Amino acid sequence: MNLLCEKCGHTWLTRTDSKPKVCPSCKSKTWMMKNEKSRKSVYVVSFDNGTTKIGISSNVDTRIKTLSSEYNSCTTALYKTNPAYIDIAKNTEQQVLFILREYMINGSELLSIDFESVKNAVLLVHNGTELSVTDILLSGETFLPVTPLISKINGERFSKGDSPFNLSAWLASKDNIIFIEDVKGKFGNAIIKKQGGYTYAHKFIFADIGISAGGNVKMEILEYLGGRVKQ
Repeated sequence: MNLLCEKCGHTWLTRTDSKPKVCPSCKSKTWMMKNEKSRKSVYVVSFDNGTTKIGISSNVDTRIKTLSSEYNSCTTALYKTNPAYIDIAKNTEQQVLFILREYMINGSELLSIDFESVKNAVLLVHNGTELSVTDILLSGETFLPVTPLISKINGERFSKGDSPFNLSAWLASKDNIIFIEDVKGKFGNAIIKKQGGYTYAHKFIFADIGISAGGNVKMEILEYLGGRVKQ
């Protein structure tokens, strides 16, 4: 049967009727009990100093008060989504940050872009108009966001009742450790943290993760690479 962790949103398949003692992802013993703190909203807020910020929080109002104090500025506009599982909220935030990367400063702050444009980007992603893997590859960026890739891989796997892709195990594989070091040696970096602390992987690693995961994501990446070869 299919099971859902109410703490982290992880979905998995079990072949027995007995309930597991812990969630295999977050290890919570109370995985069946709903906890609103495990859900977060994506928010967009503008301040009178000209800064617009995007973020996620389980208590947006408190977070906005903290930011107002830090910036010594008043809010001029605020939008927040309905609370969602933290993985969904993170996926939305990282995709929007990637879409609006040319306006980024200091992680998740944006300049020279109006509030409505940021809000509309959040609405598009949050309501299902997500970046495709091909869209991300076509961006021309050297380092690409990992969260949307894993979200697409696991979305397909969950729909089939399969277990989620284990990125930690992939990174810990001996062959992949060597591959990552080779990429790092040739290009200076392989995996980095940027834009709000999210993980970005070199495009070669990004592609290899997708190919290793299989399914539609693998086919999409191979079709993209095939098109590049023809060019």
